[in-house]
Amino acid sequence: MALDAGSGMNVLEKETVHTVNDYWDGPRVGVADFQGQPHYFECVFDEALDEWSSSFWLHSLEPETFNLVMENWRLWERWRDAFNEGRADDDSHPCLPEDRAKYQVNSVVLKERLRIDLASDIRAKGQFERVGPHDRSTNRWQWTVTWQVIP
Repeated sequence: MALDAGSGMNVLEKETVHTVNDYWDGPRVGVADFQGQPHYFECVFDEALDEWSSSFWLHSLEPETFNLVMENWRLWERWRDAFNEGRADDDSHPCLPEDRAKYQVNSVVLKERLRIDLASDIRAKGQFERVGPHDRSTNRWQWTVTWQVIP
């Protein structure tokens, strides 16, 4: 958050969204920056309303974990490109056979590290925005997010 010198009001900054690993009417799980640093985000489901909320848990990622996330994301993107070109099928999802061993090793580590800690992680409202045109060949959007911490 920055201070707008002209108005003296806080301005919420758009942050980079690195991955969207789950999507339901908007990004629900993935990795995005918060205050310029990568964080795992996970949307809070509102049980009373029986729908997704605009609240998210944010879990800070150290560089090694972020690198593993991005490596698995690139492996998934290779699969998605091959799938869109007819060189891979649903049975091989989420990665190509030649990438499977690396993807699985990374996934075991990430399963332990990408966890929300209700006692120490940050809760924030998230407003996601699509950036640029939709790439129809890959069915991908680019995103930004604006976070507002919930006290």
